[in-house]
Amino acid sequence: MDILSFILGMSVVVVIALAVVAVIGLVRVNKVKSHINDITQTMEKENENIYRNMNENLEQIKTEFRSEIDNIYRSMDSRFDKLDNKLTIKK
Repeated sequence: MDILSFILGMSVVVVIALAVVAVIGLVRVNKVKSHINDITQTMEKENENIYRNMNENLEQIKTEFRSEIDNIYRSMDSRFDKLDNKLTIKK
């Protein structure tokens, strides 16, 4: 009877220890999971900021490029007008 009581007692201790280890493991897994979710959300926000900044910079570059093209056309028109005036005067 003493051996049976000892075995049952040790079994209860082992089961309780396994339960405690399982609970601690679950708590740690949940903490890591929430930490990973926080990091994922932060990365998504940063990606959105990066893409927004890229689009803003691209639009600014497009605007500057269009402005430079317009300036080139204005300059060319002015030169052609001057050349046309010179040619019509000489005729």
